[in-house]
Amino acid sequence: MTLVLSVLEQGMIYAIMALGIYITYTILDFPDLTVDGSFPLGAALSAVLITKGVNPILTLLVTFAVSYTHLTLPTTSRV
Repeated sequence: MTLVLSVLEQGMIYAIMALGIYITYTILDFPDLTVDGSFPLGAALSAVLITKGVNPILTLLVTFAVSYTHLTLPTTSRV
């Protein structure tokens, strides 16, 4: 039963990410890859900080701050 709940929980998390990618590609008709970059960035940063012994709550706050700066940095597009 625990395995089923774990699979459903992970499926819901990935469904939110897939919905974000779907919206940017089909509805907005603009290939925004922010979702593709922000999820792995947050996961990698959280994993590294937790393995270094940082408090998980503090890890989430740091990850949110880094993701926010990742989203707000100006980007240059090459055409």
